[in-house]
Amino acid sequence: MKIDGVLACGAFIHGIPIETSASNEVDEEELCAYAQDLINYSRKVADGLGSRSEFVMLEMDDRKLIVLPIESGGVVVLTDGDVNLGMVRMAIRNAISIFKSHLMEG
Repeated sequence: MKIDGVLACGAFIHGIPIETSASNEVDEEELCAYAQDLINYSRKVADGLGSRSEFVMLEMDDRKLIVLPIESGGVVVLTDGDVNLGMVRMAIRNAISIFKSHLMEG
């Protein structure tokens, strides 16, 4: 499923990309490292609040960064600011089993 406005997406373990797809303007290794940082910070905040981090989204002026923690890594999607987030979340949920199979192998 191709969604207009998605600039990059991928799966990573400990911030290291294992499978990505990105436009030329996106550094895939840097994106996955930032996503891992967001997971680490969100887990710390969630722990402090007595909860668990399941979905992290950073909204910027012209982009959105969506991260889902899975096992020792996660899934990351970078979009432009006008993307349909419902479609992105649905696509991520549909692809999660594929990403989990990659993450569980490491």
